[in-house]
Amino acid sequence: MTNLVTFGPPGGEKVFDLDLWTAENAGYIDPDNGMIACLKAVALQSNNSAMMTAVNTALEAMRRAETAASSATAGTSAALSLSGISKQVVASTTLVDCFIWDVWREVDERGVCWADKVDWASYCNESLDTATRGPKRRPPRQFLVVAHTTKLELYDAWDYDAAGAPRPFMVFPNTAHFNVDPTAGPIRAVRCLNGTIYVCSSGSGGIGLYEIRLSADETIRCTASGTYRRPGLIGQRVSASGTETLLSSSRALSSGFATSVDVAVLPGAPLDRVGLPVPTIVVGTTWSSGATIIHPNGVAATVYGCPLAAVAFAGEHLALLDPGAGWRVGPIPYATVSYAAWQSTAYVSTTAPATIPSGGIIAGCAARDLIVEGRTSGAAIIAPEWGNPSAGMSAHIRADYATPWMVGDVRLCLVGDSLADRSYVGAAVSGTATYAAVNAGDLRATTATSTITAPVTSGGVAYGWLYTAGGWRFCKTMADWGGVVMESGGTLTIAAGTVFTRLVYTTTTPTSAQLARIEADDRPLFAYAAGMLLSGASSNVQGASRCSSTGRLRVSTDAGTTIFGGLVRTAFHSTATTATTSNLHKAAALSGGTFLVCTTAQAAIVQDAVSGKELLLSGRPAKLPGGGFCARGVTADATPVDLAPRVLVGERETALVEARIVGRVYGAADSERISYIRRATVYRDAGGSVALQGSVQTIGTDVEATSSADATFQLDTAAQTVSVRVTGVSGKRIVWTAAITVTRISEENAHAA
Repeated sequence: MTNLVTFGPPGGEKVFDLDLWTAENAGYIDPDNGMIACLKAVALQSNNSAMMTAVNTALEAMRRAETAASSATAGTSAALSLSGISKQVVASTTLVDCFIWDVWREVDERGVCWADKVDWASYCNESLDTATRGPKRRPPRQFLVVAHTTKLELYDAWDYDAAGAPRPFMVFPNTAHFNVDPTAGPIRAVRCLNGTIYVCSSGSGGIGLYEIRLSADETIRCTASGTYRRPGLIGQRVSASGTETLLSSSRALSSGFATSVDVAVLPGAPLDRVGLPVPTIVVGTTWSSGATIIHPNGVAATVYGCPLAAVAFAGEHLALLDPGAGWRVGPIPYATVSYAAWQSTAYVSTTAPATIPSGGIIAGCAARDLIVEGRTSGAAIIAPEWGNPSAGMSAHIRADYATPWMVGDVRLCLVGDSLADRSYVGAAVSGTATYAAVNAGDLRATTATSTITAPVTSGGVAYGWLYTAGGWRFCKTMADWGGVVMESGGTLTIAAGTVFTRLVYTTTTPTSAQLARIEADDRPLFAYAAGMLLSGASSNVQGASRCSSTGRLRVSTDAGTTIFGGLVRTAFHSTATTATTSNLHKAAALSGGTFLVCTTAQAAIVQDAVSGKELLLSGRPAKLPGGGFCARGVTADATPVDLAPRVLVGERETALVEARIVGRVYGAADSERISYIRRATVYRDAGGSVALQGSVQTIGTDVEATSSADATFQLDTAAQTVSVRVTGVSGKRIVWTAAITVTRISEENAHAA
């Protein structure tokens, strides 16, 4: 019997053959679901395209649900999953940069992601499935951002097409008639944070920095002459035309030739009108013009005179990569300054903690606890010791060898593969030995077949791994070696028959925390078949970055990309694992289980399989942290120092600033033991400068061993900031930390930071 469905008002009934429709859609829908059948019939009969689109959307949802349900088994949630993929994103020979944007992390004070609040935006209401717009209206939870020389593409990392590849969300095409104009100058770099895409462009006219604010549906451009609002909304990016509107002449770059960019939310940042913390921006320009820092309140400051290969924030520090020397590091500036006056330390190949002593500097990345320098001869990783920079640690990773963490002024490093000294000294080592792999991995052990000697500086300490009848054990002091490793008169001696690996001799005494980290990061290398070298037989580093969620390090070369967890190689991506035809990885990004790479011919993605339950749990945005923030700094004598970061004060704002300040003499013994509590009320009227209401209050009793030490609040009316200013003690290096709480009230928002 034919299954007919009748619908319509009395006297105007229409009949629909459900069996025929079911046969046409076999395998996609339950034939008993007459409601969908009726809706589609109505759409067909009335020629209603909108209704047809809605019905097809419902069908697609039912198909996906049916697919998931068919794969589910009793007692398991793992079956509801997204399969791992390795797919090409786009084929192109003009790729320059890429970025994985974790939108789900960007939330307001209520824990609501900005992407859930932009239904009103123009780009959420433009036509879908076009050459410049994908099939989804709302921004996804994770973007794949791919930058071409003259085009910018955004892909949805979790929305796949029929072939299993990510589908596009939005395209900024190669055209001059929209609010971002890549034809005016080639794109050099891209970063994303808190609802905004930051695009560097360095055309002949000095294009500068584009800030594509998806959360606010606007685009602004920062140049050497100021900051301008571009014509049109983001949904009008193909058709918009008109003249830029000047927003600020002081919020300007030192040069419009923008080559690199980094963004970070510093502690105590004010909130924008969407409820997100306003990032601080650093833009690298031509070498003579330096790097410009743009603070959330619009104050711009430049560090000039330093050649630049990359720029980055390292916690409360600014890091500039000089291609002729290495990373130069100093406090985040609030006023224009020369790099020579600004720099507090430099990580170079000739001083401790030393980087790799050969090869040109190509790229790098930085964070508060890790700084990476990529050279044509390998990667150097720095673990900074901010209280005493020369006592920091470095590790060198190449395709042929990898060192352990080397503390401070290292005079000898034997990694187990030979008697070649891998420290920056390059000491001449005498003796004979044999070498063997440890548990079939990259790690190798040295067996001394004769006495081994090496010239060193007397009075140092040796640490490393010694093999005894009980197995491998970590030696932290000279005494731990049991007499088989000794130093006398500037000569280090290793007894014949000693089996050792990753031995380091340094004149800098490691701290207990450093020794604990060295041991913890080395121990996994003794596991079966553990890796620690750059894969692909090349040390020619092209780029490096760090996953902010997992801490894993990505090092790309012209032979592929190696990923490290600590000092252990956890993955290697090349043409064997990615949908690419080239192993020259020009740019790459890593976030959680997602890896995005740009080669000379394609952009491709490798994504781990994720269970539905895991995805839901990991995708929950966390609320903004409360309880204040920490400002830090170091005094080497009695000269006052402003701790960083500072508190920004906006117009029409009043703030109560409270600081709990502690100072400690660097080293094993603290001879000062300083602590203060300070409180102040500051305000800034419309068009005015930050001012102090009354005076800085001392809360409780100051604790100090030397009365000349001090702490107070310092107002900067040029940068419109409040900082904690500390005064140290002559002849003593004191490390300072201030826990700062700011309670603000203004006409725009009120919150405690």
